[in-house]
Amino acid sequence: TRANARLPDESRHDGQSYRFLYNKSLTETGTNIQLIGYRYSTRGYFSFADTAWKKMSGYSVLTQDGVIQIQPKYTDYYNLAYNKRGRVQVSISQQTGESSTLYLSGSHQSYWGTDRTDRQLNAGFNSSVNDISWSLNYSLSRNAWQHETDRILSFDVSIPFSHWMRSDSTSAWRNASARYSQTLEAHGQAASTAGLYGT
Repeated sequence: TRANARLPDESRHDGQSYRFLYNKSLTETGTNIQLIGYRYSTRGYFSFADTAWKKMSGYSVLTQDGVIQIQPKYTDYYNLAYNKRGRVQVSISQQTGESSTLYLSGSHQSYWGTDRTDRQLNAGFNSSVNDISWSLNYSLSRNAWQHETDRILSFDVSIPFSHWMRSDSTSAWRNASARYSQTLEAHGQAASTAGLYGT
């Protein structure tokens, strides 16, 4: 991919980005390996998303109404003075039963002009028992501009209302489900959500 970009400081840049992706599925063992993307960008390459920022650096998040300025985590920080250089991403999943999957993924992002990097690691397990599905995930992430590693443990469970109904029930609630999610961060911060969804 080649791009000619103009940044918020009115500077112009021209560069290229190359991507390699490999995917392998081992049906005999239920293993799926995705390597992966390796992406290399030259020093003058900036993506379309990079050019959308109104400032060269800052803390921003994207909402339904667009980009807003807040005081978020370091993972929301961007700095166009150091554009992306190389990125390696690996994803491996292993089916452990008819309805269970164990997965592991990781990524490493380097930048031009600095030896700082983004690093991320995710591990989790998805499963379902009859019609009840649940998942457990643990993630480690560190932004190039932060000094600490974020650690997050999350749990999610979904139960359809049909679980408590007769098989011949015609209730409109049959297509609805109840869902509960719990998230715990390294510093003790916790958040939980519960709700109903369906058609």
